[in-house]
Amino acid sequence: MKLSRAKKLLLLGIILVLIDQIIKILVKTNMFLGQHIDVIGQWFKLLFIENEGFAFGWRRLGQILSLCLPHLSRCGAHMVDRKDVPQE
Repeated sequence: MKLSRAKKLLLLGIILVLIDQIIKILVKTNMFLGQHIDVIGQWFKLLFIENEGFAFGWRRLGQILSLCLPHLSRCGAHMVDRKDVPQE
């Protein structure tokens, strides 16, 4: 079964989101706030912090974007999927 480029990208996106969510669950259930784990020496560390907002702590923007982003991503996925349909 050969997958189109759009479906490969969608599958990659789903896999990355799943990995991200699994890591978040593991961190929240196994670490305390402020704890850090050295992954690769001093170069790469995991630090458990809580962000109160969306990006950079922007609370209002985070609320607005959290409502809009799922719909925008569905529209984008639909547009990518529609490009694979031959036009008559």
